Amino acid sequence: MRSVNDLVPGQIVKSKAGRDKGYVFFVLEILDQDNVTIADGDRRKIENPKKKKIRHLQPHSAVSSVIAEKLERGERIENIELQRELEKSGAIALTMEN
Repeated sequence: MRSVNDLVPGQIVKSKAGRDKGYVFFVLEILDQDNVTIADGDRRKIENPKKKKIRHLQPHSAVSSVIAEKLERGERIENIELQRELEKSGAIALTMEN
């Protein structure tokens, strides 16, 4: 599992900039030292993840073991799984905070 700036696949992050500012997502893939792909299963589907600069993301301490393991094994992840895991983690409440 590669990590850059302490981000790992399956980690929850909150967007600090752009149209999606304030929303929470899962890191799906580390592209390089500056960019990752993110999705939440709702606004950003797993089929069309958003490429986002790491500096525009606020990392959350939570990492979903379910999502992280599936990403590591290359298994298919459903959008509803992303939504459920975000709800279970309590990270959805972070969208209300600034």
